[in-house]
Amino acid sequence: MRFFEGPQKVKNMYASPLKLSRYIPLIFVGFRAMAQQPSVPLIESSFTVKNNRSETYYFGLAEGDVLNFSVDVTDAAIREVEFGAYPSTVIFSQNYVGNIEDKSISIPHTGVYYIRFYQSGFLAGRRHCKLKAGRIPLKAESAGFNSTVYWREKSDTVWYYEDEKYITHTDTIVTVASDQKVLLKRRGVSRTGLVLFSLPETYDYMALWIGTGKKANEQFKQAEEQMALNNPHVKKYGLMNDLALRGSASFVVPGGCLPVAYWLLEDKNDIEKFTTGTLPDKMGRKTTCLDFERRCEPLNGVCGIALYNGNKRKLEVNVKITTVKLVDHWGTRKIRKYRLETIQEPYLTDEER
Repeated sequence: MRFFEGPQKVKNMYASPLKLSRYIPLIFVGFRAMAQQPSVPLIESSFTVKNNRSETYYFGLAEGDVLNFSVDVTDAAIREVEFGAYPSTVIFSQNYVGNIEDKSISIPHTGVYYIRFYQSGFLAGRRHCKLKAGRIPLKAESAGFNSTVYWREKSDTVWYYEDEKYITHTDTIVTVASDQKVLLKRRGVSRTGLVLFSLPETYDYMALWIGTGKKANEQFKQAEEQMALNNPHVKKYGLMNDLALRGSASFVVPGGCLPVAYWLLEDKNDIEKFTTGTLPDKMGRKTTCLDFERRCEPLNGVCGIALYNGNKRKLEVNVKITTVKLVDHWGTRKIRKYRLETIQEPYLTDEER
């Protein structure tokens, strides 16, 4: 029989007290990590989402929280379930959802978050859904965090672009209806004259200029040359075009000029009566040595200027008639505009109002 002599050393059966002390802190840390905070309920709801519609739930979460939620769709799958941070930072999204069981998401920062259900599709119909969500706080101090979302009105400037039509350029169509000299004698039928003219089917403005004698015609030429120096439109299209568009000009009536009486005949019957020797009504008669007028009301068909020399001397009359049509060419451009909108903005109780 063998007796033991003193304590024997047995290797690897138990760790030494010194080595064991190294593991004790790690064991406590592990127990602390496992001591998770209880879940705080956020939402438990049953609802219906119609086709081409969405249902959204808002709630507040604290930094370090873990969101845990489950989704159950009792019909066919719903098109999309999305979780994110307000207003539009998507953190999780899943299409054609029939069931989500205990989905956990860590929350990076404190703020307003949402879960959105969206349904769409051709003849997809409505979906009946259930949602249950809770938050697991990081620490006990944040267990009482207020997850309620409040709403306030906020004025926002919304910028947008709108198509605007504008005139790229305008074509000026000038038609000379008449530019005649008529010699009126001092007696008999020859003391009358008729200037017939036909106007375009469509035009915008008409100008009529009448002057007696050579000096009146010279006045017209001088005025046209003078205005052409400073007015490129007159230089390109002539003075009659400017009279039709603006209806203003300065002429000096020659001294000692002989006046002429004239009528503007718009009716065919009035023209026939004048050719047979019947003077028109005195109410429409004008008498002048140099005159012009602008008409915006269009005349139709063949018209006439009836002239009558009431002087005891023969008379030379200059008659100018011009029409102008403006044809605008349009283009489209983008114009930046803005509007003020009042929107609903979510906030938490610890945010500044």
